[in-house]
Amino acid sequence: MSSRMILCAMFIIATSALLTAQQDDLGGRAHQLEHQRRNRAWRPENGVIISWLAKSAEPALNQIQIFDRQGATLASVRVLAAVKDAESVGIYDVSARPNEMIAVAAVYVGKRRLGSAASLLLFDFRGKLLSAYALAPSREIYRLSLDDDLNVWTLTTGSGSEDPWQAPMVVEYGRTGTEKRSLLRRGAFPLHAKSIEENSKIGGVFSGYEWGVFWFWLPGSTDLVTIETVDGKSSVRKTGLPSGLITPLHIARQASGTLLAEVREQDQQTGTPRRSYYSWSPSDGTWVSVSPQCRGEYRLIGADHGQDVFVNPDQSFCTSPNHE
Repeated sequence: MSSRMILCAMFIIATSALLTAQQDDLGGRAHQLEHQRRNRAWRPENGVIISWLAKSAEPALNQIQIFDRQGATLASVRVLAAVKDAESVGIYDVSARPNEMIAVAAVYVGKRRLGSAASLLLFDFRGKLLSAYALAPSREIYRLSLDDDLNVWTLTTGSGSEDPWQAPMVVEYGRTGTEKRSLLRRGAFPLHAKSIEENSKIGGVFSGYEWGVFWFWLPGSTDLVTIETVDGKSSVRKTGLPSGLITPLHIARQASGTLLAEVREQDQQTGTPRRSYYSWSPSDGTWVSVSPQCRGEYRLIGADHGQDVFVNPDQSFCTSPNHE
């Protein structure tokens, strides 16, 4: 074989290796982006849309991003980078009031897996950490919301080692992160007394805040709990579910008290699963089938300012007037 042929062969091999490496890198990047898309949670609130990665082990990433309704970025937060000794972080919920504060419920895993720590974190809109508080097991946060005065209302994860009749279901923190009061004993919610129960059959927990009311809906028991944040007055109603084999995928509460539920149900004729929407009226406690304007690939992520908000896989948003 001539030297020219040998050089040509070497060039082909090197080029092939380079292209393979580039393809592997592109494939790995595509896989990473797809993982982030599937791992991403959404929440519309106070005229903005909050997005976060439920789990992350990359300190350089913005685990939280906040957008306006047109998709322009308003704020970004590197939650993992805020704790240098952490290897990864799990984010349970995020709440924000534009240009004021971002509240985060997170669990950090230490490097070399030296335990984990549940935390309440408060950031400003520049992504600067204002304060961080380690939480006792009975105070670990599953859902949270900022009220108009920047108090943080939290739904706890479980009772820890405490008696469920002593452990609180709800804890309110002041704007500096200090505990102000606790409400509702976990023992009053038997299915969720020891810890929040959710699965692919009964659905998950949904919560929010608007117009002076912090609310949450519990799967299985279908308890809808509302708390007036001024005086802490609470009420509990069982909403039930629409008839049939129904799994709630998302439930949004409107300011009027009406619920909009996106559900998975079995088609009565074919037996195949399908997505459907139902509205629950607080006046008569009944569910009726509805058809929001945003359909197709869009999925419900919440309600805000009189509109139901949806996102599609391309991360574009759609709004539909509340169903009253």
